[in-house]
Amino acid sequence: MASETWECSESQIQAMARRVIDLLERKSRVSAAPFRALGLRVAVSRRPERVNAFTVHTDSGPEIVVGGGLCGFLSHYTRAAATYFLASPEGTRPSELWPDARSSLASAIEWLSSPSRSPRMPAFEMTERQAAVSEAFGAYAMRFALCHEIAHVALEHEPVHDFELEAGAAQRSIVEFSQNQEREADRYGLQLQIASLPQRDQLVNAIASAAYMIHAVELLNLRLMLLARLIDSTRWRARVTHPPLLERTFRQMGAAESVVPGGGAGLESLHDQLAALNGEVIGEASSQQDSVTDSARKLIDDESTRAAGALGSDCRSVAAATQTLSLDAGDPQPALAPQILELFGRSPLGVLAVLDVSAAAPERDLAPRDLAPRDLALLALVERLKLELPEEFASFLACSPQQRTDAILGLAPT
Repeated sequence: MASETWECSESQIQAMARRVIDLLERKSRVSAAPFRALGLRVAVSRRPERVNAFTVHTDSGPEIVVGGGLCGFLSHYTRAAATYFLASPEGTRPSELWPDARSSLASAIEWLSSPSRSPRMPAFEMTERQAAVSEAFGAYAMRFALCHEIAHVALEHEPVHDFELEAGAAQRSIVEFSQNQEREADRYGLQLQIASLPQRDQLVNAIASAAYMIHAVELLNLRLMLLARLIDSTRWRARVTHPPLLERTFRQMGAAESVVPGGGAGLESLHDQLAALNGEVIGEASSQQDSVTDSARKLIDDESTRAAGALGSDCRSVAAATQTLSLDAGDPQPALAPQILELFGRSPLGVLAVLDVSAAAPERDLAPRDLAPRDLALLALVERLKLELPEEFASFLACSPQQRTDAILGLAPT
């Protein structure tokens, strides 16, 4: 069966948060009264490129804001992981469906790293058993993300904004303050996840899903590697609000051991396997982007060489080449556009790297007289292909590498 990413609605996520608080009251010694007194609210961002969750304090009380893409991404990650962990009917592990799932996950990471306002998460095949198991893990991973934010509220944590992390001499103490809050929210969030379980037989899933959530979000740190050809890496700012992955892993292991005898060792094994899974995805993302870049460049180079033969000796500008080659916006789609768009679906940043050739080129109507016909055809074709992309990608390419960096950091999931 083909994978269908679970897209949580705002009402579903709100109901999940309410159920956690209700179950705390019914199933554990943790009082839900403080959460009710705070008037806790949950909202889901309308922006699917946001893959985060955070808490804000408003006049009417605290509000958990869930990024519009977080639930879908966690589901996508756990579904791909199911093809890695669960054997196929033939008994192989990882299953024979894992390579396609790995490629899909690599593409999803690229889309989330890109300027897209509608990131894609390509479907992949999985067995019914893999789909059923992964759905539970995806739901509990999302549940842990909510418990983590509920913990922030219960512990009365103060939000740390990005600008505060650049506060000169005070930066170290602010980072330490933020990471301490995250440690506390991880610990208490896992306690809330366990204390609010509807059935005790879900304990293993609840603990393991916390590891899934942390490793899924860790993959988003690939952004700098994937964007390197398009941005100014010297302007890149890594967010350090959360403790390192290894530290979060060891703390989770300690928490698991305190609840389930042997749980620490079991969680250590899962973390090791998820780290190996992530390593394969990182390698796939890099090789997939390189492959797409090479394929797109060859397609465009070959078409530019062919089209150059149609340009006369009096063609001296990109504008003239555009008209001669029927590459204006109102003209039919170039013949190679479907192939470029197929590659774009696999690796949008790989295609952007090829279309970025115009960044160093002269203005359309100011090309030097000695610019070769092939170069004129190339620039005209590239400009036309940009029109086939979603608007935000064309706008991104129109910016300088410095401006692109700032724009991506403004969209970046945390």
